[in-house]
Amino acid sequence: ALSASTEGAIYGEQMALLRAKGRITNLSMNGHAPLITAWDIGQSDYTCIWLVQLFGQDVLVLDYYSSHNKTPAEYAAQMLLWERQYRPIALHLLPHDSSSRQHDGRTYMDLLQEAGIHNIKRVIRLPDIWVGINAVRAILPRCYFDLNQCEKKDFKNEGESIVLPSGVACLEGYRKKLEASTGNIKEMPVHDEASHGASAFRTLAEADMRGMLKNITSFAGPA
Repeated sequence: ALSASTEGAIYGEQMALLRAKGRITNLSMNGHAPLITAWDIGQSDYTCIWLVQLFGQDVLVLDYYSSHNKTPAEYAAQMLLWERQYRPIALHLLPHDSSSRQHDGRTYMDLLQEAGIHNIKRVIRLPDIWVGINAVRAILPRCYFDLNQCEKKDFKNEGESIVLPSGVACLEGYRKKLEASTGNIKEMPVHDEASHGASAFRTLAEADMRGMLKNITSFAGPA
């Protein structure tokens, strides 16, 4: 099981503080703040998506979804399901590789748009992963996570034995280890089942860091 006590946990301190402050709890959607999704796309492994609202200085993390071996149209269907469950989503934040060409010449963004998903922005990855990680560390203290949708819910595809961890478990289990590179020893994040959900959250943090969320945040106070 992934937990805040994972050795080398990258966000261990921030997630432990959120737990201590009761910020992993039952949430209700705010009636005014726009909905935003943040993605990590797995071409051969996991795709992970967060659903959030920015409300003043708070980040309300309402839902999380993870799966693998699905088409862009199937992930688009999940977004439309969220829109029926919550309300229309104002912005979808996709990572840098969403503009990579598929074998037929179309991009992942093209395929999502053909499936009915619009209002997409691509977030260019920062060249240093640790700058992005620090952006997540900066935004986490502002967050509230829904207990049922982001912690208690794991994911399993029908007919498969693989169980993908919840969103909170990904953030708590994202860890670093020592690796040798060009003759030097340095700390690097581990690429495992926790890293995809953590990378999707980094998409959100890097978009915020780049100022990409300012023109969609119109706050009218509590619902």
